[in-house]
Amino acid sequence: MKFNISAGHNPDGKIACGTVNNTLNMKESTEARYQTKKVVEYLKADGNHANNCTVDNGTGQTDVLNKLVAKHNSHSVDWDVSIHFNDTDKKDLKGDGKNVGVEVWYYNNTNTAKREECRKKAELVCENLSKIGFKNRGAKPTTSLKFLRKTNAKAILIEVCFCSDADDVKLYKSSRDNIARAIADALEGKKYVKRDNKMDKVIAYVGDVDEVAATVLNWKLKDYILKDANSIKGKSITNLIVVGGGAEKVFPAAKTKLVGKDRFETVQKVLDYIK
Repeated sequence: MKFNISAGHNPDGKIACGTVNNTLNMKESTEARYQTKKVVEYLKADGNHANNCTVDNGTGQTDVLNKLVAKHNSHSVDWDVSIHFNDTDKKDLKGDGKNVGVEVWYYNNTNTAKREECRKKAELVCENLSKIGFKNRGAKPTTSLKFLRKTNAKAILIEVCFCSDADDVKLYKSSRDNIARAIADALEGKKYVKRDNKMDKVIAYVGDVDEVAATVLNWKLKDYILKDANSIKGKSITNLIVVGGGAEKVFPAAKTKLVGKDRFETVQKVLDYIK
């Protein structure tokens, strides 16, 4: 399948950067970008085509929206998806033991078939995130959101949780990657199942240059899998080999490190290792 995914708003610190809650240290723009990056990563890992259409240079909210729509519509895809975080006037900054939850908007289109597909996709996103622990606020039809009206493909807008609710934020921060995985599963039409956080026999790298050296090592160690270190950060890995300084920063405690002062020395360390 083909997807366009984007984070709403400008980057933090710029005009039109979305909701910011300093008390809970929760910034919509930062977290929407994190989720977008991870969702794109997971979709690609599953064999889909996914574009990150996030906009970082809007001059205001209207300009951001116009640029987002144009960027999405520059690609022919099956789904356009915008990722946001919610806010409310009824703020719970200390936590009352109840989270406010997730909701997903879809366009109340006159095309019945297209509207129903969007509704079902929105419901599945809500269902998947409710498995992580968020209250399911449901799929919501609207005609007022420009992103949904103006993008060409079937479209949904995800409000992951509320930046102004301490319980939402706590659950979110403890489940960031699982949330992205649950969203990606829903976009693929699958119900969310939590993955095992353990891996074995991994060669980790960061960047195109170190990927070359890591690939050479993988030719020799064919029973190992090759992974970008950032994509497996936080996982428990036995028999991990780190190739290059970028991967070393992600896994500083790795026992086996093939890291040189520069790319050439890293390649040489790989060659020496496989002799």
